[in-house]
Amino acid sequence: MNRLLQSTKKRGSAVPLAVVAVLILLAMGTGLLSLGLHSRINSIRTTSDIAARSAADAGLIKALFEMNEKLKVEPWNGSSLPQETNTSLPNCDAVFSYTVTGDLGSGYTVESTGISGQAQRTVSCTLQLRGPFEAAIFTKNGMELKNLF
Repeated sequence: MNRLLQSTKKRGSAVPLAVVAVLILLAMGTGLLSLGLHSRINSIRTTSDIAARSAADAGLIKALFEMNEKLKVEPWNGSSLPQETNTSLPNCDAVFSYTVTGDLGSGYTVESTGISGQAQRTVSCTLQLRGPFEAAIFTKNGMELKNLF
């Protein structure tokens, strides 16, 4: 019986098997660590892009507000158009800058730039003065408006 037990034992097979297991676990650990690192970097870039776009939109809204405030002052003076540089967005590390260019005849162009970390986003729009009755409904013969309820 001792001969049977001695013949089935293979000498030196435990160490290579342990080394192979350690190498497989090391490769899997390295792959998971790399995946986690790349996911973290991608999420930071996406967050910076979103914050920069939000800052650019906030600059556009601020420029529109300033132009509407300028309209309230009589008489209209188009010589000093509003602009701001590196204004910080509240509760965020992003900043925005905007400039308004143009004139009354061709319209005004607002360009706003938001910066957050390494990300920079720019948005722009065109503003034109309009009266309250410029978007009226025209018909050939007539129109009846009825309440359905």
